[in-house]
Amino acid sequence: MPVPASNGLSRSPAATVPRLCSTALVAPDLLFAECANILREKVRRGELSQDEADIAAQTLGQADIAIVSTRGHFIPAMVIAVELDHSAYDALYLP
Repeated sequence: MPVPASNGLSRSPAATVPRLCSTALVAPDLLFAECANILREKVRRGELSQDEADIAAQTLGQADIAIVSTRGHFIPAMVIAVELDHSAYDALYLP
């Protein structure tokens, strides 16, 4: 199913993969806490075993992702969150 692009055009998820693979990934240090919480929730619901969650966490820990401290970005993220009426957590992922 096509995903609306920010420019109003459509692109398929498969067309996005090569672009993502050729782009350096950057995320706030919050990424690890958010992913740990998601994995815990999936284990609690029975969607993942503890071993599967451990493997996912280890894989994330080894991923080639540049981690950026939220300290220097939380004020702009707060401004974006207020303007968009959205979570400041999510705004930390925006450039």
